[in-house]
Amino acid sequence: PADEHFVAIILTKVDYMFVNETKTAFNKFNKQKHYNLQIGLSNFALNDSTTIVLQGPFENAAAAMNYIDITRPQTARIIPWITAEKYHYTIINNSNIDLLKTNKEAESYKAFIKAVFPDKF
Repeated sequence: PADEHFVAIILTKVDYMFVNETKTAFNKFNKQKHYNLQIGLSNFALNDSTTIVLQGPFENAAAAMNYIDITRPQTARIIPWITAEKYHYTIINNSNIDLLKTNKEAESYKAFIKAVFPDKF
């Protein structure tokens, strides 16, 4: 929890054009609502149907979860072209990003985070 963490938005079955639009929309939102933070944005394809959009890094897991708590209720306004069943928020650190890129098991990672933080995810 003390390591730097990213906010990961796991997009499922979302066309790549909308992935880029998602990054643009979150970049705009972050500049307006979190102008005091330097929040980088990147993405990578996990497989043919899953793309991960990373935001951060945040100082630690608590800071990343705070960002999610503030942002998640506004997501339908930020990315209205993506329905709620096509995205999932989570947090992830660098070592788990590397592991996820290797094993490509987004569902396993979501289950792991839910077990660690059952009241958040």
